[in-house]
Amino acid sequence: MAQSTAGSFAFAAFPQLSDQDLSLPQDEKDVSMQFAHHLATQVQRYRAHAEIPAVRSAKERALAALHEGHHQDTVTERAGQINLTHESCYRAIT
Repeated sequence: MAQSTAGSFAFAAFPQLSDQDLSLPQDEKDVSMQFAHHLATQVQRYRAHAEIPAVRSAKERALAALHEGHHQDTVTERAGQINLTHESCYRAIT
């Protein structure tokens, strides 16, 4: 398995650790690295989701939500997720 970004971060953040220092079998190291990557991805997704309501313009907020993958929701659901009324969200996307 190729070293993930999360794994690179772990060894960059803790340079005293090396792959040989971890006393886990290779398959457990792979699972650990996959889990760390999964957690890092979740944190990035949650941060992006939390930043959307901070956008002041309704149009920019609706576009940011679409960019982040909220295009599968109904307009009413999307509006609630990004702290807009559904009327404002309709105006912003039309």
